[in-house]
This record gives sequence, C-alpha cells and structure tokens, in this order.
Amino acid sequence: MCLEPNQEEVVIKERIPLCIDLDGTLIKNDIFWESLRALLKKNVFYLLVLPIWLLKGKAFVKGQVSQRVSLNIVALPYHDLLLNYILSERKTGRNVVLATGTHYRIATKIAKHLNCFDQVLASSDFDNLTGKRKSRVLVKRYGKRGFDYAGNSRVDLPIWENANSAIIVSGSRNLIEAVKKVSRVETIFS
Repeated sequence: MCLEPNQEEVVIKERIPLCIDLDGTLIKNDIFWESLRALLKKNVFYLLVLPIWLLKGKAFVKGQVSQRVSLNIVALPYHDLLLNYILSERKTGRNVVLATGTHYRIATKIAKHLNCFDQVLASSDFDNLTGKRKSRVLVKRYGKRGFDYAGNSRVDLPIWENANSAIIVSGSRNLIEAVKKVSRVETIFS
C-alpha cells in the first residue's frame, strides 16, 4: 500500500506519544510555588520545617507540601492554545502523556480534571522527575526519538535532545535557538 507523504506522517505520529510538561507549559505558572504559597498562607510556621524537609531533597519537599495543600485545579491559568492542540491530537487517537516534575498527588488531579491524558508521569516523594531524570524515564519508556515533547525552559533541553520533535511553549528567542540545535521544532506557542 502506498501512502501520500502526509498520510505516512499522520500514521507515524499516531504511534509517537505526545508528552506534555506542566509547570510553565500546560499551565502558565509553577505548581510548586503556588502550593508553597498556599501552605505558608495556611500557616507561616511551615517556614521552620521547610529547611528540615529540604535536607531530604526537593522531591521530599514537594511531597510534604502536596500533602498539606489543596489547590483549586479548575482555576489554574491553563495555556489554552496548547490545551486545544492536545485535544486535537487526542482526537486523532494519539497517546498523550502528562510528564511533569509536579508531585503525582497534584498532577493526577489536574489530569483527571482535564480528562485529556492517557498517562501521568510525575514526581514522587523520593524522585523529582525533571530535566535529565525525566529524559531518562521517557527514553526508557518510549525509546530515543520515540516521543514528542512540549516544554518551556532550558531544563527541558535534555528531554528535547532525545525527543522526536519539540513543541516550545512561551520560549524566549534564546531558548528557541538552543532547542533548534538539539531537536526538530514542530510547533511554537507564544
């Protein structure tokens, strides 16, 4: 069976998962800072235990904070253009994955609210899923060049380096140029 170039591209794309970062990408701010702000608003004395939690690592801090706060998931500032892109890709049957450094307690609530993700890969109490760590997890799961990735910062460069293509959200001109050196840029959302 012969396929037109566009048809072949669609068939291949359906098999490649679309992995989406959360902080600064799907939402316009950072969940950890929002959560920390909510925690300190709840009780300023958490400032005294934060240094102790930090001794156990960033993942542990995220876990402790996520246990103690409840964010209004509905009111988060979602990036509407990216969300529409995700929904349109999902309609084609494409597997969409939320791959985030946000703690899984919060990430799964967001995924459930949006109802557009097939999987959630997120930080745990002991594993901070960002940068090179996230890249290793995605490559182990999908293979090198076996996924497309949407992100927004330099910490995502190791992920884009192993991705099939890059989707850049709210990236500076310098970031866009850096991504072009390590990956094929598919889309840029302002």
